[in-house]
Amino acid sequence: MEEKRKYKLYQLLIIVASIIGVWGFINPILIGWIFKDKEGYGTYKEFGPVGDWIGGTSTPIITLASFIILLAAFLAQKEELQATRDEMNLTRKEFKEQNKTLARQRFENTFFHMVSLHHSIVNSIERTETESHSVSYTESQYTSKIIRGRAYISNIARPLVSSKWSDVSQLWSLKQQYNNIYQENQSELGHYFRNLYHIIKLIDESAELENDSDCELEERKKYIRIIRAQLSTDELLLLLYNSLTDEGSKFHTLIIKYKLLNNLSVKLVPKALRDVFVSMKQE
Repeated sequence: MEEKRKYKLYQLLIIVASIIGVWGFINPILIGWIFKDKEGYGTYKEFGPVGDWIGGTSTPIITLASFIILLAAFLAQKEELQATRDEMNLTRKEFKEQNKTLARQRFENTFFHMVSLHHSIVNSIERTETESHSVSYTESQYTSKIIRGRAYISNIARPLVSSKWSDVSQLWSLKQQYNNIYQENQSELGHYFRNLYHIIKLIDESAELENDSDCELEERKKYIRIIRAQLSTDELLLLLYNSLTDEGSKFHTLIIKYKLLNNLSVKLVPKALRDVFVSMKQE
């Protein structure tokens, strides 16, 4: 509405200035035509005094017209500068949004690539187990079985949920049991935990994700929920144990910050470890 008013004023000033300018130029001719045949003014030579009067009256009119045109030009230039400024602000805003979109796309490409790598790591984990079967009293037959992927993880997590870990006093023994399992499977589990840690660290440190003052981690938690949905119960259980070791101390802080074990039911955690689990505020 304000721009329309400026535009109408600009038009009005041009019209008024044009009318005044034309009036200023035809004013001497009009007066000469009116008084030419009057008594005492037979020729134009006798118009000297009248000419002085016309000059005195026309000059202010033309000056006024010039001032109005100058004012109209100023308003038009001001309006043009404002339009240019608004266009530059809009362009800057669009450029900023475009950069933000590109940055988000770069982050998501990296994130989903690492999630895909996580699945590849899980699927590539394998171990060959040998089972013996008695053929006779003196002879046994041995067969090999390959356990891979999440079945492998479930297999090594099974001793950690045994009902024998039912007392808090057994916590040290339980941790030692996990350390033994980790040392036996370090080449597989080490790679697995490192990649998972770097995924969470990417989310935590990425400058492409905004923080909201009222809900500081909401933007990042959206991606945390995606990776958390990829983890099985046994993976979450191993992640809990690993976070209590020296190797997993850095991961421990991020696990608490983003409630990464939120999908792990406290009922599945051995009683010897439940107090520690609850203190991590995962429930």
